[in-house]
Amino acid sequence: MARYSVELKDSVIQKMMPPHNIPVTQLERETGISNVTLYTWRKQVREQRALVPGDGKNPEQ
Repeated sequence: MARYSVELKDSVIQKMMPPHNIPVTQLERETGISNVTLYTWRKQVREQRALVPGDGKNPEQ
């Protein structure tokens, strides 16, 4: 199991948030971090009640 530095984790999480809103699949390709790990990080941030985008789709569609 890989361990990631707090700085790297924070940097990647910031990329998932506005104004960047980079999709998890793109971050996976760019960073080499598994999508499972990225989704877990996003879920943890959501549980802390921070604003985190979903899948980038308009909820009204």
